[in-house]
Amino acid sequence: MPRRPRRFLLIVLTAVIGVVVLSLCSNLLLDVGHSLVQEHNRHDSSGDGDEFVYRKKEVRLFVGTPFFRTPVGNAYLDNCSVREHNRHDSSGDGDEFVYRKKEVRLFVGTPFFRTPVGNAYLDNCSVRKHCKIVDDKDSSDAVLYHAPDFVLMGTLKPNQITVLWSLESPINHRFYQNFERQINWTMTYRRDADVWFPYGVITKRREPIRVDFDELWKSKKKMVVWLISNCGHTNGRIELTKALQEAGLEVDIFGACGRRPTPNDCDGVNKQGDRCVAELFKPYMFAISFENSLCKDYITEKFFEVLEKRYAVPIVMQRKTYEENGAPSDSFIAVDDYQNVDNLVNNLKVIAKDKSAYLKYHQWRETFEVRSDYFNIDDTGFCQLCKKIMRQDFMPKHYDDVASWHSVGICDQPQDGFVNKFLTNSGKKPSFQGD
Repeated sequence: MPRRPRRFLLIVLTAVIGVVVLSLCSNLLLDVGHSLVQEHNRHDSSGDGDEFVYRKKEVRLFVGTPFFRTPVGNAYLDNCSVREHNRHDSSGDGDEFVYRKKEVRLFVGTPFFRTPVGNAYLDNCSVRKHCKIVDDKDSSDAVLYHAPDFVLMGTLKPNQITVLWSLESPINHRFYQNFERQINWTMTYRRDADVWFPYGVITKRREPIRVDFDELWKSKKKMVVWLISNCGHTNGRIELTKALQEAGLEVDIFGACGRRPTPNDCDGVNKQGDRCVAELFKPYMFAISFENSLCKDYITEKFFEVLEKRYAVPIVMQRKTYEENGAPSDSFIAVDDYQNVDNLVNNLKVIAKDKSAYLKYHQWRETFEVRSDYFNIDDTGFCQLCKKIMRQDFMPKHYDDVASWHSVGICDQPQDGFVNKFLTNSGKKPSFQGD
């Protein structure tokens, strides 16, 4: 008789452990950060289109202790629906499991700066066969509005998700105040957005590559280049660049705000993505990558394309913003690392004369890679939105005041901001009457 309670207790504990293991396995398999989908294939031939096969490596569990002196083995997984993909041994690759979900349908209620948004936005998504942009709002899973073009289109069904997306900083475009309780998700470059949509990503390479540093050094004949076409902002970036020039830094400025003639085959080089810009930048050691506004996580192609395609060292305003978004600490020069303009200019000149010192800012290329084609990155933007809905890894929510989330306390204010203070420390008085 005394043994029966103990036996009952063991049965209960075994059942509890089974539930815990099942939950652990399922959560690991559906982990948002590691469930990079290689390809989705139709799992059945019934024609209902509600089963997909996610490609995912097996989850491997190691149990470091016995369970009351009893070894723990794969029998604990016998009743798990994902048992074929969780093992304690090394047999088999177990890289597929079934996840049920009907096709995701997105309705985009506004254009993207007057350009219609269609299924081409999903071309590089691994889930493109199971996610579509449709014309029928009523049948959609999510309704998207591009904030600068926003027009609310009537009422929504209770199960529809309203997504407000924007790649603009609050300085360039503020969300309207009448969005209260109408927006479920945000899709922006901010890391705390519901769906992350950055201008680029920097990730660790699986295997290092070889970089011809000698050839890179030989190609560098000039100091600093700046391609700028938006001259109407007031964050002081033009005043700062002028101060750098006055301190003796050679800066060649191209684009609508510059005076340097552009090559005949560059068609004005006003677009950051023009193919010939890489050739234009090639002889320059450094490139100014000042954003038109200093806001939380606001890093545009001005930075990512310089790293990926132009092989110059970007000069940015504030270090913290870039490191928090994955940039290696020695991949750029940050103005706020220096006390004043003269200190910064003198250091740039020292680096430019020293091969080893300069190439230190390119060493990261061997172990990191950059993607600046932000509409074609599988784990961000529209692709991530599709996956998020497919996984259903979310709880119902809405923003009480999405305009405040987007704008309040997010940006540096020019009149008492970083550039003003830096130039004041340098003995210069900036004028914020417009760049």
